[in-house]
Amino acid sequence: MAVKKEEEKTIEETAPLSYEDRIIESNKIIRNHMLVSLGFGVVPIPFVDLVGITGTQVNMLKTLSELYGQDFKQDWAKKAVGSLVGGGVSIPVAMGLSSLIKLIPVVGQAAGAISMATSGAALTYAVGRVFVSHFESGGTFLNFNPAEMKEHFKAEFEDGKDIAKDIEKNIDKTEKASA
Repeated sequence: MAVKKEEEKTIEETAPLSYEDRIIESNKIIRNHMLVSLGFGVVPIPFVDLVGITGTQVNMLKTLSELYGQDFKQDWAKKAVGSLVGGGVSIPVAMGLSSLIKLIPVVGQAAGAISMATSGAALTYAVGRVFVSHFESGGTFLNFNPAEMKEHFKAEFEDGKDIAKDIEKNIDKTEKASA
């Protein structure tokens, strides 16, 4: 019997949970990391928010890789996130501008925080969903191709914006109820 190479193992061989349990758990992981990204989005210091959101996404990929029984290396994850997000140049530019606008006292800080919170959470959602799809299909960090995922990423980012806005509304409702 031939021994399979690590990258040739099926998802059933690498992931310890059933499909349904993996999807439930991956959704929790993505949502929790979206909440952290929302928090970094309101940090008033330009570019600290971007670094925090990127770090959150790398941490999310580490957690997802554990769920899917995948090898994780931080440099692989950083490169994968950078390639995926950088492929849609308008997203990083918009987020950079949202971060920079925080330099304008009061109005800029409020507008930048709202924009960065939503964009950061949506971006985190999209990265998470793309990697869940990739891992579910038996993919690894080594065979991840951001160019092939470009359209999928864009669609997930659009969905993520709506989900992030819903989360923000729920947070606002909770804050008002506790006041």
